[in-house]
Amino acid sequence: MAANLYKHEDKHGVRYKIRYRLDGVHKGQWLAPGTTEPMAKVIAAKYNEALAIYSNNLGPFVDPLERNTSSKFTIMDARKWFFDNKVTAHQSGKAIDPKTRKQYEYAFNKLTQAINGKSSAEISRENLTKFEQYISQYSVDTKRTIIGYLRGAWKFLLEEEKVMKNPFLKVPISKKKRNPDIFTVEELDKIFSHLEHPDAILAFALTRYALLRPVDYMQSLKWEYIDWKNRIGKTDESKTEYNRYFPIHDELYKILLAHKKDNGYIISLGRRRLNELFQEAKQKARVNKEGQFTMIRHSSITRTVQC
Repeated sequence: MAANLYKHEDKHGVRYKIRYRLDGVHKGQWLAPGTTEPMAKVIAAKYNEALAIYSNNLGPFVDPLERNTSSKFTIMDARKWFFDNKVTAHQSGKAIDPKTRKQYEYAFNKLTQAINGKSSAEISRENLTKFEQYISQYSVDTKRTIIGYLRGAWKFLLEEEKVMKNPFLKVPISKKKRNPDIFTVEELDKIFSHLEHPDAILAFALTRYALLRPVDYMQSLKWEYIDWKNRIGKTDESKTEYNRYFPIHDELYKILLAHKKDNGYIISLGRRRLNELFQEAKQKARVNKEGQFTMIRHSSITRTVQC
């Protein structure tokens, strides 16, 4: 009775699998993506130790991966080691930027809150269940953010051979509905009232009243392209690769006029940042519907058709 290590290589990279027999039944365990060969050999050795204990009637068989989900790393240990050693994706030696660090800290904080603030606890199966139950109160977007950053943190710990498994890969993220909820006029007004950043306000107005897509106005729509007299605007790099003209609605005209500049791009923020500001405003407005920034446009089109 022995555990064997198998190496599997395909277009996605290299993965390792442990195969063994227990009570005459063939069993297998894929190791987490990112597991190195030295780490895989260590895990295989631990399986052989566990099988030897069981076959010699010295104790029950204990799956090493189940037992060592956190590799004796507490949340506090994982957090400290991660922020002390994590650098940019390209391993340039630079620390992660403040914005990304804030997202990781947010995810770690939610994990700690899920188990009653016990940062000295390990990621046991019981605590993982508590975490799943805790984040079930949040929207799909928020859950995706929390779980995604925790998966990223533990992936790094796994690559650095500090842990033997990424427990957050088992935490499910509910899929979005194929037909997301449409925002009502009242809900759009509430969300808009909580926007503070000028670019977010302008982007919201252009999306809602001119039905422009983010790709239509991000780094393609300039103040010089606004014909104030005839109330017409144009973009020079839309999806259709030609100039797109759009009428300027009365409400849009007022908003553009309030933020008017002589020249330059009207929107300088990227799509991700615009969506973050939209999600923040949506939460402040207490609008509990799923949807990204582009849902403003879909909602406006739907309401227009229904009228």
